[in-house]
Amino acid sequence: MSSSKDSSAPKIVQRPKWVVVQLTSFAERERNVEAIKRAAKRILGDVEVLVPAVQEKAREEELTTFYMDGYIFIKYQEKINYMKLSDTPYFKTVLINPPRSGNSNPYQLIDDKILNPVRSGMKEITKSSFKVAQRVQVIKGTYKNMDGVVVAVFPEKDQVQIRVPLRSKPLLVNFPASFLEKMKEYDE
Repeated sequence: MSSSKDSSAPKIVQRPKWVVVQLTSFAERERNVEAIKRAAKRILGDVEVLVPAVQEKAREEELTTFYMDGYIFIKYQEKINYMKLSDTPYFKTVLINPPRSGNSNPYQLIDDKILNPVRSGMKEITKSSFKVAQRVQVIKGTYKNMDGVVVAVFPEKDQVQIRVPLRSKPLLVNFPASFLEKMKEYDE
């Protein structure tokens, strides 16, 4: 015999919560996002870590673009002592709530939906809005400050191919879109 409570009760979907962790200056200089994630997992165990950064590769060079400096987010799980992260080489402080009577959770948790703009912003960093024949400048990596002209756009890879004029001959180079910036056109 089935209970009417079981079938008619609406299911409440509990959104994940995230613990906010401030990085040390050493971690802020770290360019390998996976190293930060591994460090958190080594201390806490199997946890989900969101580092608000994008790692991209151009030729043999891998560069990291931070969407938000200084903080990471770790998915909250009961029975994990996040305070073990404090004062370690990568992690400076775990944000906590002020002590109150009856407050069973000391961590300053943020709702998953609050991180959606961060996730969107990280995706937006890599999106290409370049057009063929547009003049661009490389703003990251070995080719930084070189000018070029867009010859192809690969939106499925978020890559742009530019022609870089060299003394001997032009060179075609593919870059992640985040490595490039549109040059201002001057009307004279």
